[in-house]
Amino acid sequence: MSVVLFEKTHFSLFLLPFVGLITTVLGVDSDLMNCTVYGKYSWFYISVGLTTLSSCYIGFTKHYRYDWNIMDLFVCVFIAYISIHFFLSGAGAINKLSLLLLLTLGYFNLRILFSYHSNFTVFLCLIFLLSGVVESIWGMLQLYGVKGSYNGNFRMTGSFFNPGPFGGYLAMVFPMALHLLLKYRSQMRKNKISASIFFTACLSVIICGVVLPASMSRSAWLALFCGSLYVIVSYIKMKTILEVFNGMRFKVVLSVLVACALSFTVIGAFYLKKGSAESRLLTNKISMSYLFSQEGWKGAGLGHFAEAYAKAQTSNLDGLADNDPAMAFLDAPEYAFNEYLQLGIEIGILGLLLYIFVLVFAFREGIKNKQNGAVGALVSLSVFSLFSYPFSILPFSVTLVFLIALCVVRKIPGTIREKTVSPYFQKIQSVAILLVSSVLLYRGYMFMKSVEVWSGIGNIPYEKRVYVYQENYDRLKDQYYFLLAYGKHLNENGYYTKSNKILGQAKRYSCNPVLYTLSGNNYQKMKYYSEADSCYEEAYRIVPNRLYPLYLLAHSYREQGDTSRMKEMAYRVVFKQPKFPTRWAKDMKKEMLEFLKDSE
Repeated sequence: MSVVLFEKTHFSLFLLPFVGLITTVLGVDSDLMNCTVYGKYSWFYISVGLTTLSSCYIGFTKHYRYDWNIMDLFVCVFIAYISIHFFLSGAGAINKLSLLLLLTLGYFNLRILFSYHSNFTVFLCLIFLLSGVVESIWGMLQLYGVKGSYNGNFRMTGSFFNPGPFGGYLAMVFPMALHLLLKYRSQMRKNKISASIFFTACLSVIICGVVLPASMSRSAWLALFCGSLYVIVSYIKMKTILEVFNGMRFKVVLSVLVACALSFTVIGAFYLKKGSAESRLLTNKISMSYLFSQEGWKGAGLGHFAEAYAKAQTSNLDGLADNDPAMAFLDAPEYAFNEYLQLGIEIGILGLLLYIFVLVFAFREGIKNKQNGAVGALVSLSVFSLFSYPFSILPFSVTLVFLIALCVVRKIPGTIREKTVSPYFQKIQSVAILLVSSVLLYRGYMFMKSVEVWSGIGNIPYEKRVYVYQENYDRLKDQYYFLLAYGKHLNENGYYTKSNKILGQAKRYSCNPVLYTLSGNNYQKMKYYSEADSCYEEAYRIVPNRLYPLYLLAHSYREQGDTSRMKEMAYRVVFKQPKFPTRWAKDMKKEMLEFLKDSE
């Protein structure tokens, strides 16, 4: 009895870190800036560190069967390509590269765990379901006002900043829950473990299915449908399918009905949020124009989508009239709202193809190994990636790694697998993982320390804040909001040249016109009017449905004494229809009318 208890305790100790990894989604730290983002980073760093220790412990003390396969090879090739491309392209998002490398270590840690004990897959799948249940309850509490959301524009966001990713996460959990429900529905009376799995799956299906529609995420609805459809079809025998589809007339009628249903669904989803849909279509169109341009096929660099998008939108919209109907759909997006396009823009067409190969082989391995839940969840994630930005949010990348690792697991009876590899190989593999993770996690630790200092900058005397920004710049120089705050602070304190340098760095990670108007303000304070005017013009060219850049140009021309161009800008502000008719827009128009009266 004591031996059994020891073994259970033993297993629990090196399994718990993987529970932490799977539940990264729940990480929120209200003491940090962007608490739903950096809270998950902190949780992830700790979890990867502990899972590395766990997998190394297995490697040094246990025997396991690790089957290197083509999936592992593709993962290594893909990450190697991204790393080489990162340095050749001069990309600066070093923290993003570090996260990708840590995710790769997480994948191999999971592979070692599953190779040692195949039954751990079911346990971690249950943890994944429970994370979805917690997210759903979190969302319901927000919906009914018991808890506050993390975005003032939405009542329900779960542990995210936006309801879209919240819905997308539940859309991945649902197919996995459906798979376990179907698998254990006939086994639940055999033993308590099967019954527990079945009832947990039932709970997940019910609560995720009820809460997800309230997210109003059309892409999440479609992702859930596609993933669940795969799981259901995987449990229907081929003979049954052939019997149902017997008869040409029935096939034609059924095909027409399915086509009509899909058409009405797509049209309905489009008109549900027509403005949002048209804006995303335009974003996709502009992204594609860059990807297939002479410059775009090789990739702008990891993390530099926004920089590339600014160039593409500017070149695509040159010559557009001030009141063109297309103006209403223009914006400065942080994401392409299509992960395949964004990957292609950042790491090139070759990198995109490598990622697709990884997905294809993951599907192939998952289908071959009958990992229907993992494949269904991966289908949901792949569909959601067509219309959203999941890989810009850490828990989706962690889930992708978990699902791919699951797809590779072979269905072999028993628990602990027989030893088939050299113990020296196990130890070398463990040492390599430990060394690489130590370097990356130290960097992650220092990164989070800087985030903590930045988050508490409001408690530091105003005159000393510039030194705090300066001290933490090297660790946070690829974080857009840090750079924006740093640039603004320098602007407010008269460090105009340095402010423009920091804002220039921020332009590599965002196409927000505010960066250009701030740069223009810096130049104007230094009396460099031609440079200031160029910045204001660039701000307008990137998103030409905003009045503010034209308003600033009118002020600049007035200060220079150029009445003719001042009047031209003032007229444009007065007659231009802004995207959002705010009080501020009315005030700007009123001020421009006064400029025109004074110039007569």
